[in-house]
Amino acid sequence: GGNNAKRYLLLNTFGAVFSINEVNTYKMPTDSANHLLFGVHTYDPHDLCFREYSGTTFNQSAFNSYYNNIMPAIETKFLSKGYGVILGEFGAVNKNNDNERVKYAKAVVTSCAKYGVIPVWWGNGVINMNSSKDSYGLVNRVAPYEWVKDNIASAMVNLAYQLVPSRPTRGSTSQTRTTTTANQVQTTTTTTANQSQTTATSSSVVG
Repeated sequence: GGNNAKRYLLLNTFGAVFSINEVNTYKMPTDSANHLLFGVHTYDPHDLCFREYSGTTFNQSAFNSYYNNIMPAIETKFLSKGYGVILGEFGAVNKNNDNERVKYAKAVVTSCAKYGVIPVWWGNGVINMNSSKDSYGLVNRVAPYEWVKDNIASAMVNLAYQLVPSRPTRGSTSQTRTTTTANQVQTTTTTTANQSQTTATSSSVVG
């Protein structure tokens, strides 16, 4: 306690639904401290993202038709008025199709970077393809706390660094491969000059 005046409150649509209707009809409350953020979750296209569907390939056209409709609405309704926006959950389950999952992840990061939205991959710790559980996990959440789907995580973070021109840095700005303290699930990028670390949460977060 004691720091509420400095904290931000994240507000979602009903059920955090990512739809044009929910975005357009949502009404932000007033806050004298101006510490309100807006958030939504998305698993679209459903055919790729959910295990209940059989789709295993990423459809860029279907993605564009969906995101190109909603993201401008988010910009108009929230970003243009000074509210930060977080895509609090997104992801595609493992269907032994990592190449397609990488395409999907990069498409989300690209769209979010264009509008200044922070995307957060939903990592639930279930990594291998599973018929009864949603396998969104990218990192082992038990010892030895290792990346298992580093290809997906690295693709997102490295792309975010390319697309977002300004970001906090310490030491050298020359980046190597992405590394993460898995037990804290905090994505970082190791700098080559003095091994100091720069957090990548200003542009992309992997859970």
